[in-house]
Amino acid sequence: MLSDEVIADYLKPLETQQVECIKLIRGMIVEICPTLTEEIDTGKWFGGMLTYYADGIFMYALGPRAGGKSTLHMMAYYMSSELHAKHGEAFKKILSGKSCILFKTIDELPVESIKDIFEGTPRFVVTMKEFMEARKKKKK
Repeated sequence: MLSDEVIADYLKPLETQQVECIKLIRGMIVEICPTLTEEIDTGKWFGGMLTYYADGIFMYALGPRAGGKSTLHMMAYYMSSELHAKHGEAFKKILSGKSCILFKTIDELPVESIKDIFEGTPRFVVTMKEFMEARKKKKK
């Protein structure tokens, strides 16, 4: 995970509600998924966002958006019809894409749904590794 100093610098220019939301969600990631690799993305899709990987597999992206909003991208949610069925209603008002929620305040966040998705990270990583291995074998 990134150092406290790097995170403090990252949060410094953000609006108060963005800082609160990002700290809350990042705190859950750090607690529930401590083995993920955290970085500040410099690429096209998640540029300027905190991104999280497990063994090189993209898992989550978290960061600020225009208008004082914040966003969370969840690959596990994107790939799982089971999670869509289980948490779709909770995300309905803030879902802004297939795996992305857009929110302005902590009060908008379905915290228990987000925690459940984070808790499933190890299972998702195994599934993704199996999927990628099967693709490699199929291409041969």
